[in-house]
Parts: sequence; C-alpha cells; structure tokens
Amino acid sequence: MKRKYYLFIGIACIFFVSFFMNWARQQIIFENIKTAALSKLTLSEQALSQAPMPEIKIAGPKAEIISLPEKGQFMLINLWSTGCKECITNLNALHKLQRVLHGYKENWKIVGVSVDSPKDLEQATKMIKKYKLSDIAEYYDAHGILRKYIEPKTIPVTIIVNDDGHVMYKVYGSAPWLNSDVISFLRAM
Repeated sequence: MKRKYYLFIGIACIFFVSFFMNWARQQIIFENIKTAALSKLTLSEQALSQAPMPEIKIAGPKAEIISLPEKGQFMLINLWSTGCKECITNLNALHKLQRVLHGYKENWKIVGVSVDSPKDLEQATKMIKKYKLSDIAEYYDAHGILRKYIEPKTIPVTIIVNDDGHVMYKVYGSAPWLNSDVISFLRAM
C-alpha cells in the first residue's frame, strides 16, 4: 500500500513540475516575443491607463454610430488623415494585418478612424475606395472626441486596446505591422 502511495506522490510531483516548467517556458517565450516586437515599434507610452478606455462614439461605415472600444475585442485603433502620406502606408499594412490576425484570432479588430474635418470627409471616402481599405478605414471621428482622448502628438497614431478595454500601448507613426515578431506578439496577447 505504501508503495502505491509513494508512486502516486511521485507521479503527482512529476506532473506538477512538468506543468510549472511548461508555464514558465511559455512566459519566457512571450517575454522574448514581446521584447522583439516592442523593439520594432515606436512606443511613446506603455500601459497608458489603469482604468478602461471610456466608451467613445464615432461614425461607422454606413454613417451609423458605433462605440469604441468593443468589449471582448482586442483592438488596434488607428487615427489617420487624408493629408498624411505615411497614414496610407500604415493603413495598407494594417489592412493586411487584419487578414493575418482574423485568420488566427477572431477577437481581434482593426479600426482606422479618420480625424479629417467634416468638410474633408468626401476626400477621405474617395481615398478609402482608391486604396480598397473599406473593411478597416471607413470610420470617422466627426466630433474629435477620440482624438481628444488619445491626444496624439502626430498622425498616424495607433493604440492597442486589450479585451477589457484598457489601452496597453500607443504607437506613433508607421510601424512594421507585418513583421513576424510583431505578429507573434499580437497573437500572444
């Protein structure tokens, strides 16, 4: 009977050590991926808020009012403008990234929000159609509320929001969104 007891204890210890080692290995891998990815992104601030991002209403693709962030979704929210050439490059990369992430994780959403003035919205709409970006970029911050919340120093700027609505990172300028380290980091979030 004692032999069975010791055998059971031994197997339980092996299982526990194996589980712990696997968990620790996963944490180290995530930290390495995170370090590699974040070194490629120009981050201005990390863990911007302790409280979740407030619900902000913007105009959606069919002029409907939508709220950001969407609960339960990891989001990349990109602010862009038609007068910004770097914004077009960044939106194209984000458009491709949306396909990559959507195929892997369905709770990722990328939203490009125009911060153009209401008089420039027609030009923004034409640009979206020209570059075929309607699946991510047909959103408008018509009243400037999102822009006031993010307080960008420059455009483009992208915030990464976790599924609890907390802003995790703010990325200024174009970023290497399709870099394998960045993709691995976003997938691991």
